[in-house]
Amino acid sequence: MQSKIQRKSGFTLVEMMISVSISALVITAVMSTYIWIGDQAVVGRKLAWSQHEAMLTSSKITAYVRNASSIVDVDTEYGNWVDLGFADGTVRRLLYSNGRELQRDGRLYLLADGQTQSTDSPEELVVVRGMMAIPPKDGSGYSEHIFIAEPGDRTVRIGYRISKPNAVGVRAADDKDYAVTVRFSAHMRNVL
Repeated sequence: MQSKIQRKSGFTLVEMMISVSISALVITAVMSTYIWIGDQAVVGRKLAWSQHEAMLTSSKITAYVRNASSIVDVDTEYGNWVDLGFADGTVRRLLYSNGRELQRDGRLYLLADGQTQSTDSPEELVVVRGMMAIPPKDGSGYSEHIFIAEPGDRTVRIGYRISKPNAVGVRAADDKDYAVTVRFSAHMRNVL
């Protein structure tokens, strides 16, 4: 007596394993692309913020320097400040300060005669946050001067980096994808 073997339609175990493996590869490729696009969107937003902030800060600095009538004094050792004389006889200092260097949280202040840097008074704060000195090409630290000028000159050369902070307000150590380097010269218009 011979039994009849009924053939049932369906997939064998090997076919199922192959189809699951191919599906996993496709899902992995799609998810990797999705995650990469999300990361690039974050970098793009940070870069746009940095570029916008760089344009605003360079405009503010240029306006201050253009309205000055003389360069009174300059920090030639570190390049962190420049004293500008104005037509009304006042002297104001553009001061770069980064008290928390490891957090890369530099600020630029405009201080009047005899005024000292305080805790972010809105009248004196020019650049809210995010300035850094430009690192040298060899990567040995942050040693390039922010301000380069000589007393009696009519032009101040300015250079800095700016980048968007993360959620807790700290700059990432590796911000090269979205940090903006700004270098420009501002020429005084009101020279007496």
